[in-house]
Amino acid sequence: MDTLKNFFNVQLKRYGIPVTVDNNIVTGFFIEYNDNINSFDDKYICLPTGVISQGSIINALGEEWICISKPTNYNNVYDKAVVRDTNNTTKIIKDNNILEFPSIVTTKSMDITTGTMVFLDGKLNVTVQNNIDTKKIAINDRFIIMQMAWNVINVDTSDKGLIIFTMQSDSIGVNDNLELEIADYDTLVVYRVDILNDNATINMGSTGQVQAQLINTNDSSVVDGVTFTYISNNPDIATVDSNGVITPVSIGNGTITVTYNNISNTFNYTVEEVVTHNYTSTVTGDTTAKLSSVHTYTFNAFDNGNPISDIATWSLMNNDDTMTPTTYASIQSTTDNTCTIKITGDYIFGDGTKYIRVYASGQTVTENVYLKVKLTT
Repeated sequence: MDTLKNFFNVQLKRYGIPVTVDNNIVTGFFIEYNDNINSFDDKYICLPTGVISQGSIINALGEEWICISKPTNYNNVYDKAVVRDTNNTTKIIKDNNILEFPSIVTTKSMDITTGTMVFLDGKLNVTVQNNIDTKKIAINDRFIIMQMAWNVINVDTSDKGLIIFTMQSDSIGVNDNLELEIADYDTLVVYRVDILNDNATINMGSTGQVQAQLINTNDSSVVDGVTFTYISNNPDIATVDSNGVITPVSIGNGTITVTYNNISNTFNYTVEEVVTHNYTSTVTGDTTAKLSSVHTYTFNAFDNGNPISDIATWSLMNNDDTMTPTTYASIQSTTDNTCTIKITGDYIFGDGTKYIRVYASGQTVTENVYLKVKLTT
């Protein structure tokens, strides 16, 4: 046994290459195989014990292979099996999904009487791995292979790990896609996940909600009764539950993947600290004004004591709380936060000292504030 193990290890060292067997990467080597009967590209593959089984999918030598024999085990040191190069990627629509799998397509079959390969008249055999997808294929399912239409007339599962479909020629249908080699392709409903509230902002201490809908792109209709799955790609920023409710964890940016039946879209969000606003404002300018003089006043807006931009609305009132427009001055022009006024002659000093109020309020800072202006000669 030690001699055999040493022999195998030497062969691995000399001829071993990376081999992927059912998505697992191992080291193995190939030996030429010739049965003098068929023209398939068959080879022996030697691998450590327990790695390969009949029906395994192998990726090596730039090709994809299917193990078509039960492995022969040599003293629990290594397994040796026959693999065949695949020559087709067979496709079918099931449950509105395109399934595709490597396959061995042949128009010949072994005649058990003569022991020779004979042509299948108007038929072909398709050998595939026996798995969760290929088990969905049934009699009368249709395929496009070699630019021709075929339908399944027999399903053979007698060889463990393999399924052999016998198909007979069929006519091309109006919904068949010859370029993609998918039968009934035009009956496929194509869906799209739309995000309705992308680039949302969520405050710390509150929650957000992903708003998504499924669109049937064939007629642009919204599909009702859909259940999405949600995955937070940045759980240190925010988590998401099965209903799409987002709970912030820390300040920052993140994304959530929204999926329906392998169709996905991304929801982007920003988590911010809660900001408490404390808006104040003032009106500044001359507090005395002479007859016929022109003066400019400024509306100053603040948030938590910091200056902010705001657009002001101006008015001139008498010096009382009745908010009666004054006749002692008029507005000449305004900008976003300034107002230029002119003092008129419509007052008599003999009646006593006169004042006006210059009022302003902003779009953000809405409180009405004023500056009291004394009129002088």
